[in-house]
Amino acid sequence: MDETVVRQNLTIIRNAIEADGGVGRKISFHFNHYNEKKQLVPRTNAKGEAVTYVASPYHVILYNGKYYMICNVDPYDDVSFYRIDLMSDITDKANISALDHETAVTERRKPKRQVDGLPLEWNDEAASVFQTEHMNMFYGTPRGIRLKLDRNRYTLLHDYFGDQYSFKRHLDDKWDEVEVKCVPKAMESWAMQCADYVEVLCPEELRKSISDRCRMLLERYK
Repeated sequence: MDETVVRQNLTIIRNAIEADGGVGRKISFHFNHYNEKKQLVPRTNAKGEAVTYVASPYHVILYNGKYYMICNVDPYDDVSFYRIDLMSDITDKANISALDHETAVTERRKPKRQVDGLPLEWNDEAASVFQTEHMNMFYGTPRGIRLKLDRNRYTLLHDYFGDQYSFKRHLDDKWDEVEVKCVPKAMESWAMQCADYVEVLCPEELRKSISDRCRMLLERYK
C-alpha cells in the first residue's frame, strides 16, 4: 500500500482515539489481503460482499516495521489488532442513525475496562509487554509457558522476550528451565523455528499441538 495512504489511515485512527476529549470514537473499515496479482482485495462474506469491521481503537504500535491498531471489534469482548497498511475505507461514521436508519453517525468507543486483555494503563513498558506476550502479533490469551532452553542461547531468548522471562532451574550441564508469558499459538511457531535450542515443557496441550504439527510436516515433506 502507498505510504501516503498509510499516513492517512494513521491520522484517521489517531483522531478517533483522541476524539471527544479522549473518550474516543468507533471506526469502521475494510480489511484486505494480497492476491496472486499482487493486489489488495477485501475480506468477503459468503455472498462475496466486502466485510465491514466496526472497532473501538485504543492504541497504535509499530511492530517489525508495520503499524498495528490495538482495538476491540464488535460484537466481541476481547482485544484485537489489525495491520493498518491492510485497512481501507476507514471512517468514524461507524453507526447508522436510529432516526432514519440511513444517516451514518459517530459512536463512542467501548470503555477500556470492558475489553478483556487490554491494559488499562498504556505506556512504553505496557506496550513492550503487550508485544512480547503477543509475539509476531498472534491473537489469543497469553499464558505462562515453561521452556527447556540451551544455556548458551539466552541471547536468543532475550532478543524475542527482552527481560520478560524468569529462570527456574538448571536441568543439567546443557539445559535450563525458564518461563515466559506468551500466546500459545505464537509460541508454537517460535518453538518450532528455534527447535535446536528450545523445547516446550508445558502446558501439555501446547506440546501436543507442536507434536501434531511436526507429524503433519513430516508427511508433507516425505
